[in-house]
Amino acid sequence: MAMDASRADGSAGAPPAFDVVAERLRGVAPASAPLAPGGAWEAAYTVLLFHRNPGAVGTAGMGAAPGAWNCNPIGTLRLRRDPESGGTFRMAVDSTVHLPGGQRDRAIATLECRADAAGSLVAWRRRTFFDTPVGGLPTTPAREDTGTVARGRIVRRPGRSVTVATPAVASWTLFDTVLRLREPVRCTLLDELDAVRAGQLLRRHGDATAQMASGPARLRGVLQTGEGVLPTTWWLAETGPPVLVIAGLRGWVLDPSAQAAEVGR
Repeated sequence: MAMDASRADGSAGAPPAFDVVAERLRGVAPASAPLAPGGAWEAAYTVLLFHRNPGAVGTAGMGAAPGAWNCNPIGTLRLRRDPESGGTFRMAVDSTVHLPGGQRDRAIATLECRADAAGSLVAWRRRTFFDTPVGGLPTTPAREDTGTVARGRIVRRPGRSVTVATPAVASWTLFDTVLRLREPVRCTLLDELDAVRAGQLLRRHGDATAQMASGPARLRGVLQTGEGVLPTTWWLAETGPPVLVIAGLRGWVLDPSAQAAEVGR
């Protein structure tokens, strides 16, 4: 796969794992038409965990080339963004992460957000639980929680309230935020509606090329940095929501075949 990892400022832009993750786009077609401003979209992603094997020990010693990448699917993420109405929009989230021992970490949420540059979080409702699809441990009782964000205050029910710098956004909302990015965006991140990560900055990060089902596709990059997160790169084709997200050793790759886990409760 050919790749142009040059950033707008001329320095390297794509993370080391870009090639191995982008390989999974070869059978994926980009969206056929640009998204309408404020319009609806849906996307499904395979969640990946990857790492690089140590370099071979031989005559080259410590100078040996590092080994191949291991890249394994560990879950799915499905998002549905409703059309903007009255300056706000809703996003439905269905997240599944497979855990050792056969359990799955499930999160099903509905987010209400402002249609501003950051996609500021207004309110949410979430249900989380662990289940085991085939035998093994029983499904845990579901935890229901809600929250609101107003005047720099996150109010959780149940849970503690906290004062934050605004705008505050949910991590899942960033899949929509990067679509509208024209200038750098600064925000506070509510990571999966739990941990508060202050001082986030999202900005343009140059271009790369990946092979998709329709042929070579130019991807534009967005870099996210801030407190409590590894540098994260978001990659978008000319149409549609992000096709790749790479954060440390975890990634999300667009996969229309990714199915949400059945909810048997």
